[in-house]
Amino acid sequence: MRQARTLLQLAERGIEDMHWYSRARAEIERRCTHEGWDAGKFADLLALTSPRVQVSRNWSIAVHYMRTGEWQPGVMSVTKENVQDWQRNGEVPMHLLKVYPFSRALRGDDSALVLDTWMARALHVPESGLKSSFVRIRAAQRVSQVAAQLGWTITQTQAAIWSAELEAHGRTVYYYAEQES
Repeated sequence: MRQARTLLQLAERGIEDMHWYSRARAEIERRCTHEGWDAGKFADLLALTSPRVQVSRNWSIAVHYMRTGEWQPGVMSVTKENVQDWQRNGEVPMHLLKVYPFSRALRGDDSALVLDTWMARALHVPESGLKSSFVRIRAAQRVSQVAAQLGWTITQTQAAIWSAELEAHGRTVYYYAEQES
């Protein structure tokens, strides 16, 4: 696993995107006010539909589902099952290791640490390693250390590291506010 000083360098490179979650929350609130939707439920749905899709597709899937109750073509069956479970139980299950903290972050919990594919790359751990509580605890310690050094929240630090890792691989960081639907 990468050392905190390397993650600090990544966070500094990604500083322009440190407010990704606050911008996402603002766009969620804007859309939900416009549509008459519950912002917390929409944040949960965004989190539940986020695995293995880009930000633009994630937004499109969630907006379409909220409007119609129907799935767009190509939505993974596991995503559909997780949404059904959420609708029955009224909450995002904690065992969804990326989705649960993502929902918390989108709802405004700045202590939530989202560990996804890109964070696994940033941490230099195999994505499957994120299932290990030991790896998740060490990752949280490292990100917390960087956050403390920078005086940022966990979500700000994670967003900056995440964006620097995406850009290092030639990817563009998108925001929900940039999406049409």
